[in-house]
Amino acid sequence: MTAPGERRRIVDRAKALVAEPSFVAAIAGIMALAVVDNMIALLCSAGIPAICAQVLALSDLSAAALHAYLLLYVAVFMLDDVAISAATMLTLRAACLATTHARWSRLAGGVALLGIGLHLALRPHWLAFG
Repeated sequence: MTAPGERRRIVDRAKALVAEPSFVAAIAGIMALAVVDNMIALLCSAGIPAICAQVLALSDLSAAALHAYLLLYVAVFMLDDVAISAATMLTLRAACLATTHARWSRLAGGVALLGIGLHLALRPHWLAFG
């Protein structure tokens, strides 16, 4: 809980931030990027993986080559996400949101993603149903 004066100061600061044109433009840009990213992700998660998996299954590849092709596919699949994330971070910086709270938020998000990645790499069977 914060003191009433402090709460009022926070609310006034938030209102001033939202009223800035750069903040509104940043939010609109983030929303547009999210729509484009979801359209690309729909294509990448619907037909392309099925076709890629079938082509790899029909190819006579060694285990190393198969894993190299899968790694290449995942890297290419992640390119749009990396671009969207970079654009979002730059947009947020332009909107003056690079505060201590934003730094801690990025750290927490990075730790969470690292934990999820380690979980998927080391214990994927935990995700199995049944």
